[in-house]
Amino acid sequence: MKIYERKTFPLLSKSPFVFTLDEVSFHFSTERHMQKFMDNYMQNRIDVSMNLTKRWHFHIHLDLLADLYLYTQIENRGFHIIYKERVIRWRGQVELSGLMLTMKD
Repeated sequence: MKIYERKTFPLLSKSPFVFTLDEVSFHFSTERHMQKFMDNYMQNRIDVSMNLTKRWHFHIHLDLLADLYLYTQIENRGFHIIYKERVIRWRGQVELSGLMLTMKD
């Protein structure tokens, strides 16, 4: 990846700082924001899972929810993700619907 020194891209759709997890591409305004997300997303998934499990007394793993939450905590210059080729530009467009039940062995 090309190194950008202190460059800010307020228009997230034009930013070169894109990180893709599963089917979601997260766009960042700075390289620092992207790096912070990359450094913290795994631990954040664990933390969110533990918090939901403690609250509801079921084992809950919602990686997408955890990733969206972390993204909104880090990226303070807007919201721009691409999910299954659909561009989502603001948080109000996101709707998480449904869970899949699996049994623990």
